[in-house]
Amino acid sequence: MCTTFSFSRNNDVVLGRTMDLPKTHKYSFMYFPKNCHFDSDVLGNKLYTKYKIMGTTFEGYEHLLDGINETGLLGCTNSFRNVMSFPKIIKKEKLNITSTKLLNFFLTNCKSLEEIKKLSKEIFIVEKSSVDDKNFSRHYHYMFTDKYNKSLILEIDNGEIKVKENPYNIMTNSPKFETHIKNLHKYLEKKELKGNMITPTKRFLRAFDELNEINKIDEDISNLKLMLKILKKFTISEEMFEKELLKLPSITLYYSAITQKDKKYYLNYVNSNYINEFSFNDFKNFETKQILKLKK
Repeated sequence: MCTTFSFSRNNDVVLGRTMDLPKTHKYSFMYFPKNCHFDSDVLGNKLYTKYKIMGTTFEGYEHLLDGINETGLLGCTNSFRNVMSFPKIIKKEKLNITSTKLLNFFLTNCKSLEEIKKLSKEIFIVEKSSVDDKNFSRHYHYMFTDKYNKSLILEIDNGEIKVKENPYNIMTNSPKFETHIKNLHKYLEKKELKGNMITPTKRFLRAFDELNEINKIDEDISNLKLMLKILKKFTISEEMFEKELLKLPSITLYYSAITQKDKKYYLNYVNSNYINEFSFNDFKNFETKQILKLKK
């Protein structure tokens, strides 16, 4: 599961997401400085950061699930199952990495969407590392957003990265992005939302409606509060799964919101009043990567 979207309001861009997974998952916050060995390709060659990055990851891991770099480029991963497979053999003429490392790689190396487009042509995604058993590809797709609230969707097709313009600034889960757009066009014709509201297709359409309403909001509410208020509408509970007779419940564990202008990251666990807040200024005296426990 998971729902991601961004909006532009009051001269700022905000990226928000719900994290929907089984409640056994735990999370940490990570910061990577410049010129830091943050990972390796599948052959063991070291990769270094060009830009500082920060965001949330699974506890015990170092690949970000959502985050921002020091230039203000925003990024997020969502689950993208049943629509991809990963090659086992590398392409020697390209940089070979796993999909798990892709968000970190683009945030540490790119300051614009154009740089992502260019760099994506040089990368090949393979099933797993030949030197690290813990480094294997996961079924993710990606959304990147810039300071103009322009967005890209990245999907992986047989190892190649497919970059798609995303004028809607929305990402949920499978099916592929083109199918979501077709469903959106049908919805705009009929304006009917029926059935299971927590499916990826319905969440995409609901997010579209929510974003269309933002410009009509005149109330004096901050972008952060507005984003968290909207994200709460996409909360998925165990009761919802039981109602829809679905298996292996993925419930909403946290919401995160990232503001582009002041480059701040916020995370709010569901059913908690505490909002974790981070800024690059928090790490200005650190020259090594930092792992922090998130408060509930």
